[in-house]
Amino acid sequence: MTNDRENDNLYSRFKGWQKDGFGHYKKHWAGYYRKELAALGVHRRGGAKRSLRLLEIGFGNGSFLGWARDQGHTVFGVEINALQLAASERAGFNTRSSLTALAAAFNVEELDGVVAFDVFEHLTAAQLIELLQELQRLLKPEGWILARFPNGDSPFGRLNQHGDLTHVTTLGSVAIRHLAVSSFLDVRYTGSPQTPILRIGVAHGVAAMLAIVIRTMFELPLQALLNAYYPGNFPRWYPLGPNMVARFTKPRSDADRATAPSGVRCQGNFSEWA
Repeated sequence: MTNDRENDNLYSRFKGWQKDGFGHYKKHWAGYYRKELAALGVHRRGGAKRSLRLLEIGFGNGSFLGWARDQGHTVFGVEINALQLAASERAGFNTRSSLTALAAAFNVEELDGVVAFDVFEHLTAAQLIELLQELQRLLKPEGWILARFPNGDSPFGRLNQHGDLTHVTTLGSVAIRHLAVSSFLDVRYTGSPQTPILRIGVAHGVAAMLAIVIRTMFELPLQALLNAYYPGNFPRWYPLGPNMVARFTKPRSDADRATAPSGVRCQGNFSEWA
């Protein structure tokens, strides 16, 4: 029977995480991070760049942490995989195994933003609500949360959702709005992840452009069918890619904060993250 350390090692091998590559990132990943933050109003090309206080939940091999630190941001991270946590500490990052331990070691109040790439699907609904409520408390007013997860609105999200034995929750755009109301957050966007084209290398740029053209050609008739089947007040573009992105923001003041509907409860043990 394997112990926790062996399980962590097996999962790191499954994900292709190398202990000597922590914090490294390729050009196309830098382009992706840059474009996602630009969509949030951060890192717009030609605009003034300011240092942000950022937290990553479930940082894995640390590519976002490495990129964000190289941009001059103050970064923190939470990761329950002990091997990846040890690698992050060797690389000099401010990281811990839980939000509680992180807050005890560092000042993580008044965060500008939080990212969680491929994390939400690993948590139960109760754990997600508790996590988002805690992150809401750590954010400054109008601070944001950026999350990417397998697209539960699309049949093409099934490969990502069911390709990892540790995935437990399927999420789509309606479920994200439920999470937001339960966590006193506003949803600014649910849809496809950003697709960088420029400054990611010629091969990756050409492949990205071709993917957009081909995907759009196939999606147009499907969108017409979906709008006929799920009629609304106006035509809607349903994201059909394998992943979905959600952007949450913290209301400016308590007076603007949404009230959780009756019947919504936050239950369950969340000690591994909070």
